[in-house]
Amino acid sequence: MNGATLKQKLLSMDISLAEVARKLNVSQQSLNQTLNAVDIKTGFIEQLSILYERPISYFFGENLQINDNSHRDNHSSFFGNTEHNVGIDAAISSERRISEEKITSLKTRIEDKDALLASKDEIIAAQKDEIENLRKTLNYLLQQK
Repeated sequence: MNGATLKQKLLSMDISLAEVARKLNVSQQSLNQTLNAVDIKTGFIEQLSILYERPISYFFGENLQINDNSHRDNHSSFFGNTEHNVGIDAAISSERRISEEKITSLKTRIEDKDALLASKDEIIAAQKDEIENLRKTLNYLLQQK
């Protein structure tokens, strides 16, 4: 699939490219580069499929009906009541859980580093004060000589 076709498919879904970039956590420029490609990678289309709850085949031009019986409830994924999608739903759920755990871990690491930076800044300020006091004392002693 080429980028122009994919771009038209997204726009036909009333989705702005700015929204797609934001939801994929990429820059608008990066998204534009992807959509200007002659051949779009299947992994990218898979991300869009998950993000916008459409079957991958939707992005390849197949006209599938998406109705109340063909959404993600009851392990149906997007294809009605088929059992073969249970594994896909479990994998997506597992990936989401792992991603959430990674995000939580990264937030904790950022908070720890912020605390270390704040502590470092306090130590530096205290050392600057101590150096200034030593300078004053040294100047006083030099004047007394």
